Amino acid sequence: MAGTTYELGFWARSIKVSAQVCEFTLVAQQMFLDAAGNVLTTAEQTITSNQLNDTYRQFRFTGTAPAGTNSVMISFVFTPQPWNGCSALIDDVTYGPVL
Repeated sequence: MAGTTYELGFWARSIKVSAQVCEFTLVAQQMFLDAAGNVLTTAEQTITSNQLNDTYRQFRFTGTAPAGTNSVMISFVFTPQPWNGCSALIDDVTYGPVL
């Protein structure tokens, strides 16, 4: 609903899969779309590998639906450096209006 603020919450951690260093970014996004599927605006949070370790950590951020919003698409984009030796794990994703 246009004008409503929504919160995306999730837990994330890293896991080492090789002897190389952890070097990546993880971007969580709320993309607000119009009726034709065009992106009106995006709210996002960028997490670096320095912010994660082998213990889950909670993240939350908000975005406000602009006029013309018909739907929202949630995405997580993992971008490793060529020498990265880690993966990111995401769990317990929640999404809803801020009350």
